[in-house]
Amino acid sequence: QEALEILKKQLDNIAQFLDIGKGFDSWKYVEDQDWENEWKKDYKAFRISDRVVICPSWETFDAAPSDVVVSLDPGSAFGTGTHETTSTCAKLLDTAVEPGQKILDLGTGSGILAIICKKLGAGDVDAVDIDKLAIDVAVENCALNDCADINCYVGELKDVKDSGYDILVANIIADV
Repeated sequence: QEALEILKKQLDNIAQFLDIGKGFDSWKYVEDQDWENEWKKDYKAFRISDRVVICPSWETFDAAPSDVVVSLDPGSAFGTGTHETTSTCAKLLDTAVEPGQKILDLGTGSGILAIICKKLGAGDVDAVDIDKLAIDVAVENCALNDCADINCYVGELKDVKDSGYDILVANIIADV
């Protein structure tokens, strides 16, 4: 009740300077939940491309012999595979990656695209992100998928440690 009174008072103060319309309409109590894990109940295994299946690390998937299964726990990093840009990249990689190719995943997030490349037969794979937390998640996901040899590190394009990539994938926001 105290928070509600503070909110109404602050809205009244703002209304002196701006048209806030109705301002306050109603409220409802939201039960406490484990929000960090609540989303997991709706995240299920799915086919992201012709050969590649994304399977949450806490689930099992009955794979066909031709399936490439990526076990994933995205944590708080971008890259569950459900976003259209990620699935589009995955579909393109499914057709473009050839054995032994050298690949850079710039803005790796959860590491999903780097792992897909490695599991499709790529040789050296570098996974780079500006977010240390994302790199920590990517390293864990690489280990989970027996892809610990993917070189994950914090940085941006100017910090890339190598050159001569066959494929560079950058699933990042458009203005960057």
